[in-house]
Order: sequence, then C-alpha cells, then structure tokens
Amino acid sequence: MDKDLIDWIYTVSQADPRHENGGVLGSMTTPPPPEALKIVNHFISKNLGDPHLFKSLELITEKLVSLTRETLGLPPNMKGIITSGGTESNILALYSFRESLGVKKVVLTDVAHYSVLKASKMLGIYSEVVQTDFSGKFRPDDISKKIHGPSDSLVMTMGTTQLGGVEDPREILDDLNRIPIHVDAAFGGLTFPFINPEKFHGILRALISSGTNFTIGVDFHKFLGAPIPSGIIFVPEEIYPSLSFDVNYISSGKQFGLLGTRPGFSAAAALATLAYYGLDGLSKKAKLAYENTLWFLEEAKHRGLGFPVNRPEVPIACLSTDELIEREKLLEELAKRGFFVYRGEKCRGIRVVMMPHVRKSHLQRLLKVIEEVLISS
Repeated sequence: MDKDLIDWIYTVSQADPRHENGGVLGSMTTPPPPEALKIVNHFISKNLGDPHLFKSLELITEKLVSLTRETLGLPPNMKGIITSGGTESNILALYSFRESLGVKKVVLTDVAHYSVLKASKMLGIYSEVVQTDFSGKFRPDDISKKIHGPSDSLVMTMGTTQLGGVEDPREILDDLNRIPIHVDAAFGGLTFPFINPEKFHGILRALISSGTNFTIGVDFHKFLGAPIPSGIIFVPEEIYPSLSFDVNYISSGKQFGLLGTRPGFSAAAALATLAYYGLDGLSKKAKLAYENTLWFLEEAKHRGLGFPVNRPEVPIACLSTDELIEREKLLEELAKRGFFVYRGEKCRGIRVVMMPHVRKSHLQRLLKVIEEVLISS
C-alpha cells in the first residue's frame, strides 16, 4: 500500500472550502446527514443497475419512487427512474420524447439549465431559446410563437439556477396543443412545494388535467442533502418503455436510464436522508432557507451592496453588483477571504444558494466582507 499517496489525497482536500463554516455559498451541495453516510458504506459495492442480483435495491427503489411520487402529488401512472441528477434527467426526458412521441425540437428559455442544450445537442434535437427579461420572466407570446406542431416540446424550470424563478406553464398551456413538457425541478422539486404549495400543486393539477405528456425531474442530492449522485425522473406510463434497454447478461434482462453500473447507495442513501429529516423537517428547512434568501436580498439592498433583480421563489439569491464593482474582481476578492459564491450571469452579479448548511450568521459575514471589498476597491 502506498500510504504516502493516500495521505496526499487527504492533504490536498484540506485546501477545499468547507460547508460548515460558511465558505460554500454558491454551490447546490450540502453535507449529508450521518445516517446517510452509514448507508453509503453499507451499499458501496452494490450496483443499482442490477437490482435482481441486489434485491434490496429493487425494494428500496420502489419505496423511494412511491414516497417521492406521494410527496409531489403525482398520479400513480407516473413511473420513476433513479438518475444521477438533473443533467441525466433532462437527457432522459428529451430522449423519451424523441423516441416515443417523435419530438424533433425543444423550446426553452435563456434561464434554463445548460444541460438542456447539452441534451438537445447530444440527441440531435433542434433547440430554440426564448429570451427573458432582466428578472427571468418570459412573455407567453414569445413561447407560443415558437411552437408549430406535435414534433415540438417545451422545458419549464422549477427553480432556475440563475435567478431562483419558477416558470409557470399555466400561462401558455392553452396555446401549446398538448405538446410534451419536461419540468426541470432539480432544485425546486424539494423546496418549492413547501414554500408555495398552492402554486406548486396548481401547476401539477393543470398539467395533469390538460392531458399533456409531461415529465418531471427532481434531485435528492441538492437541497435534501442526499449523497451525490442522486436524482429521479417521473415519466408517463406510456413513454416509460422507451427508457428501457436490453442487457442480456444480467438476470433482469434490462436496465432503465442512461447509466449502466451505478451506485446502489444513490437510492438507499436518498431514502435514508428523507427518513432522517421527514417531510416536516424538510419543510421547515426549506421555509427557513427561503426566509434567509429574502432577508439577504433586502439587507444587501438596504446597505447599498447590490440590487435584487427579482423576488425569487426558491432559496436562490441573485444580487446585481456590476454597477458597483467588476464582477470577476468581486468573486476573486471574496474567494481570497474564503467566501465562494457563484457568478450570476442574468443578474450581472453574484448568486448565493441558501442550502441547509447556510446560516444567517454566514450571510451576515458575507455582507460585511462585500462591504469591505467595495470600500477598498
């Protein structure tokens, strides 16, 4: 055993910022609960891609799919597939539309996740991007004008990574002629239902009652805090077979999704994390994070440290700072002081994600440091 190399691995990791001390403020990652880490070790050598061999994973997946479907209020005919996260879910959604429904084009807004364009490029599906205003809002007519027939599809985001907005398909459903819709709820799926249950369930009821074929992807490894990688996509029963692939050498004879061998703990640890917090605990965490989001934006505005460009609907705070300081300089100076926020392209400033580890005291320190940087520049 090369002990020096093993020690080196630990040593280099010491330079990484730590979530617990408030250094990680722009990333959608957060430390998993201790019970979930025990589950990771227990399932570390089990392959979720071969559930007939590891039958516990088949049972765990069924339980996780059922619990998540119930939490979201989805109908029983929506089938769930465990994925590695939002990117895989977005790829699978467009693939299923192409294979089952003959989709050749996807329409998305300019605040959709980059992986939607990645998926369209990989799948040979033409993409059309709708421009939004400074706050990330689209004009319904701008989308309707790009929809021309049954071979078109639409992606709507529940919790845009750039601005924390929720794109509401109800504004345009009547003009879409029941084209398939994918709801990318990677971040919003386990935050927005607790922050604004009326709007969340209103969107789902409208999609269900419209008869539209829709899919929805949710990540467990984002706000919930399950170990990475872990997500899920729900698809209608009639297009579910398009995501099945023959694998003749394993006992089940088939696999679902993009990956072959995949970590068994993805499902097991996600279920353990849900059990650890419970829906009441998750709801409290989401509401607190959202309160901190609104407080941070208002406090920054009050102190002249930036300008909120919207009222976010999930715990993502985007602050326009370009009129005060060059963005890259601000990011660099914050990083020097141990604060790692993300670049805000649409807001022309910075993005802070209120993950469960982010406390108000961390935000107070961040504002103080931003103030110091502005004064010294």
